[in-house]
Parts: sequence; structure tokens; C-alpha cells
Amino acid sequence: MQPDLPTLLLADLVLTAGVALLMAAWGLLHAMPRGHWGWVAAPALAAAGAALQLAGEESRLLAGLGLWLLSLWPLAALQGLRRFDARQRLPGSAGGDALLAGLAALWALGLEFEEGPQRDAHAAVLAAALQACVALVLARAQAHRHSFVLRISALTLATGATLQGLAAWLALQAQAWAAPAALMLNALLAMAASGVAALLAHERAESALRESRRRLRMLGRRELLAPGSAHFEVLARRLLRRETRPSAVLLFDIDPHPQANQEEARVRARQRVVAHGVHATLRGHDLAGRHGDAFVLLLPGTTLRNAMAAAARIAERVQALALLEPPPPLSLSFGVGELRAGEDLAQGLHRARLALAEARRQGPGRAVSAAAGEREPVFVESRRLGARDPWPLGATAPRSARAGG
Repeated sequence: MQPDLPTLLLADLVLTAGVALLMAAWGLLHAMPRGHWGWVAAPALAAAGAALQLAGEESRLLAGLGLWLLSLWPLAALQGLRRFDARQRLPGSAGGDALLAGLAALWALGLEFEEGPQRDAHAAVLAAALQACVALVLARAQAHRHSFVLRISALTLATGATLQGLAAWLALQAQAWAAPAALMLNALLAMAASGVAALLAHERAESALRESRRRLRMLGRRELLAPGSAHFEVLARRLLRRETRPSAVLLFDIDPHPQANQEEARVRARQRVVAHGVHATLRGHDLAGRHGDAFVLLLPGTTLRNAMAAAARIAERVQALALLEPPPPLSLSFGVGELRAGEDLAQGLHRARLALAEARRQGPGRAVSAAAGEREPVFVESRRLGARDPWPLGATAPRSARAGG
């Protein structure tokens, strides 16, 4: 037993009005992007159309006006999108949308002179025509190439228009269920427009976050190539103020090599290899820079064990990248210092500095970690880094890099 048309109209009214009220309340309580109220209008128009259809059972004029509002929601959603992404000009214009809405009104009011299946079929065709027009606008939009949400929206509207056309044909074939099915499809698509609004806002936020991280990575590479930069300490202190877990500070440098070319261009080339290796390994919220002539990393919320593992990954990545450069091979020495929650950055740097001195004393290509002690740091772990011996056979390490025990 299929529900009658008034029952479906009432369900349509309740659902679309509920979605419109929720969207409006959310917009009042939160800072929403431009175009939000256009997306609120989409389910609101569908709800108003259902209400007029229910109230106009004895009035053809009200019923025609209700059909017009029921079919108008795609244009309201399109207006929201035009305001949301004003820099990406969508095909057409607001004036063209208004003209299309006026033509749809004439079409809907003309339906009051039709009866039965023919009226239902033409109402479904009106809804299909407006949905197809908006789908075409989205498909031709330049932003469509970069936005997954817009691609899905265009496909959904095109599918809805096709199904509405099929419902119109079935209504002409005297299929009683076709008109209620078209009505519910229209209501579901109107409610889905609100979901598209949320997804577009989320997509924009994700895009902004990716761009912010990209800029931070570029800034970090410049910081890694700028000895003595103070910018790292400013960002690190700001980051540590929000951190409630222990963190780790890594201080490391390129090991001197007896065959290394110390010309400035060659030294800078090796530093660029290190910068690329570091930023290919770190997480998005880790911080990289320089401390004096050494490289420095801040790993928020990271234990000493995990920081030592990060040092091993960086060393392996840098050695892999260094294979593309002329010899000699490149190796790194790391000092890893513990930084307890609430401690100042200088305390972590002090422990990392002592650990780096110990790593260099032990030989090239090593990492040593230092935990907080009662007075002086306590060396916890010493680890050999890299996939191969940093000194080729026959090479002699400089005095400062020879093992001391």
C-alpha cells in the first residue's frame, strides 16, 4: 500500500523544514562561509512548496505556486555557490538565474490548467529541467576540475534530472507511483544540497590547511639553510606553550669527511640534501630550523625512543638522497634531548647539545639521546645510523670525528 500524495507532502514539509532550521541555527551560532544562506534557502523553498501544495488542494493557483517553489531549490543552492566561491566565476550570472526562475514560474503557473497524469508529468519535467541546468553549470565550472565535491554534486544533479525525466514518462503511462516518487526524490535532493554546503566548507578548510603546511615546509627548508636563524626559537616557544606532553629536541650536523670538498657551493649543496631529507621524513606539525651552524628539530609529543627512530629515518633518507650527489658519502651525527612538559626550550637544547658532543666523540654517523637528570642530562641510548659505513674503505676520519671509546 503506497502512501497518498498529502502524506508524502507532509513528510517532505517536515524533513526539509527541519534541515533548513538546523542549517539556519548552525549559521547563527558559528562563523559560516559566504553563501551559507543560499544553501539554507534550498530546503526552505522545498518546505514552503510542500506547505503551499498542502494548503492549495482547492486552489490551483496555490498549488502551481507550490510546484514552482518545490522545483526552485537548485537555483537557490547555485546562488549560495556563486557567493561561496566568488573568485571562481561560475558560468552564467545571478541575472540569468533570476530569468530562469521567472520562466519556471510561468511554467508552474501554467500547470493549473492541466489535469491528472499530464500535470504530474510536466511538474517532474520542470524539476528535471532546473536540476539539469544547474548540473551543467557545475560541470562547466573551472573549479569543477579541482573540487571532488563539485564533481559529485554535478553528477548527482544530472542523475536526479534523469530520474525526474523517467518519472515524467511513467506518469504519462498512468503509473500512479511515479508522481510521489518524483516528489520524494526532489525533497531528498534539496536536503542533500545542505550536505554539499558542509562538504564544500570542509574541502576549503582542508585545502587551506594543506597550503599552510606547504608554506611551512618551504619556510622550514629556508630555515635549514640559514645558519643562526632566530625564527625557529620563536615558533618553537609558541608551539610548546600549547603542548602538554613530553617532547624531543634533535640537534644534528653533517659529519666532516677527509675527502669532502669544503667550497661554499659544495657545502650548500650538501645542506640542501639534508633539508630535503628532513622535510621528506617529518610530520606536518614538527618544526625544523637552525641553531648556530647545526640543524635543529622540535618533535612535539614525542618520546626519546620515537625521536631516536626519527633520527634513524632521517639519516637513511639523507644517505639515499646523497647517492645522487658526487662522493664522498654524507653522514649525520645526532644529539636527542628530552624536553618535559612545562620546560623551556633552552633545557631541551642543552641536553641535545651534550648528546651531540657525545655522539661525535663516539664517531661519525651516530645518535645519542639524553634524558633529564637531577643535575646533568643522562645519556640513555647510543645508536649507529644509516644503512652503510659513513667512511669508505681506506679513508681516515679527522681527529675530531674519531671514536673515543
